[in-house]
Amino acid sequence: MQPIPRDILAQFEAVLKKRAVPVAQHADYRKWLRYYLDFRSRYSLPDSRSEHVRLFIDKSRQKNQTPDGQKQASHALSLFFESQSQKNVVSTSKAQPHGRAMPEPPKSHQSASSPTRQAVRMPSVPAVSFQPFVSPLSAGNRYNDWRCLKESGSPEWDKLISDLAAEIKTRHYSRKTLKAYAEWSRKFQGFPA
Repeated sequence: MQPIPRDILAQFEAVLKKRAVPVAQHADYRKWLRYYLDFRSRYSLPDSRSEHVRLFIDKSRQKNQTPDGQKQASHALSLFFESQSQKNVVSTSKAQPHGRAMPEPPKSHQSASSPTRQAVRMPSVPAVSFQPFVSPLSAGNRYNDWRCLKESGSPEWDKLISDLAAEIKTRHYSRKTLKAYAEWSRKFQGFPA
């Protein structure tokens, strides 16, 4: 698991202090942020932050986290998103050509050689043809996004791959596991007899 980048950690800790989170709980909140950043890097998530929180809490529930831990994780994520929103607001207001300059944020976490941030990544608006995210635990089947799970000319092999996908979902294995197993099954299918 990767450590939290310094700039993100500094902003997050500033929000923890601003929101008067007890200092004794700061380590737990940093732990939840680190887990979330790792979770976000492993899975493809929709653009909605509320969906990020829901999926992360679902994952923590699967890992047998207590309800209090899940509540704390949810609060930690909301504070993280608040810290990111404040960074974007400051960056966009500095870029506005209104003549009044906003005060510069503290630069204690930036080095003198680092470039100033000009572009701000704003949430994208979904296109008309956007397909909503389907949770792997729901009745929809997100797994068909991969070539190895699409139907081929052999109904026997297609049924075998479908049964494999159902079994992997039942056992709550990761999507990467399913993809690897299905790809190897398709390679075996193509092997000359």
